[in-house]
Amino acid sequence: MNSATIAPLAVAGFLIASLPITGLAQPKSPTLNANPFAARPPQNQAPLFQGPSTTEDPTPGDLEKSAKMIQPKNSASDVDRFSSEAIEEALRRPVEAMFSNEPLENIIEILADKAGIPIRIDRRGLDDLGLTIDIPVTTAIKRASLEAALSIILSDLDLTHTISNEHLVITSVEAAESQLITRIYWSGETGLQADRNAIDLITATVTPDTWEELGGPSVIRGIETESGSSSGLVVTTTHFTHRKLQQLLDMIAAGAKEKVIAMEMKSPGLTP
Repeated sequence: MNSATIAPLAVAGFLIASLPITGLAQPKSPTLNANPFAARPPQNQAPLFQGPSTTEDPTPGDLEKSAKMIQPKNSASDVDRFSSEAIEEALRRPVEAMFSNEPLENIIEILADKAGIPIRIDRRGLDDLGLTIDIPVTTAIKRASLEAALSIILSDLDLTHTISNEHLVITSVEAAESQLITRIYWSGETGLQADRNAIDLITATVTPDTWEELGGPSVIRGIETESGSSSGLVVTTTHFTHRKLQQLLDMIAAGAKEKVIAMEMKSPGLTP
């Protein structure tokens, strides 16, 4: 074979190698189901599915500049985060907060120690409101959950608390509203039907001004599986509103149990 023959073959071989291989299975792009409420429930998972936060964890350098990490005394110095479940549990622990003109940083340090979890103060969030971590605070809370105590203390400063990237964070309301969490509330677990009535109930009673109907960032939608055997509500909102929604669902569940018990107690009398 002479050189004149080899050159075209080499070019052809290069072109063939450059073509995409179509014989292999290629990943399929997601397609939308004709039913806008179609979805599949997660298997073997808790009824609440927490999606990723819309914001990413700051780099270590940014964290040092933008946040003040307060560790409880009984925590190792290198432990700065807990699981979301552990934080939720800590928020339910009873605490006392009796302070007179005490710097906010000192108060958060005491509460972090009582709850046994680290708490991060978002300095940038405070700066946006013209506040500093040493702003004096006066409060008298004899006994309340950590969540309630934080709500009382922070509301007077136009601050709030949230869970972000496995941290309990003290920040501004505006900053918290930019960190939305998506969860699915399945009807089989909540006892609340995923229909228009349920959506209207939630948006009218759980922090009403946070929903998109009134210009807020929070969104709620109903979903249903392809088989129609399961339905639920997809809720994208702040940690605070998710907590309020869960409290409403707990009250509904408690009321349903009471009705069932009452019916069971009366049933013998209905038997001939």
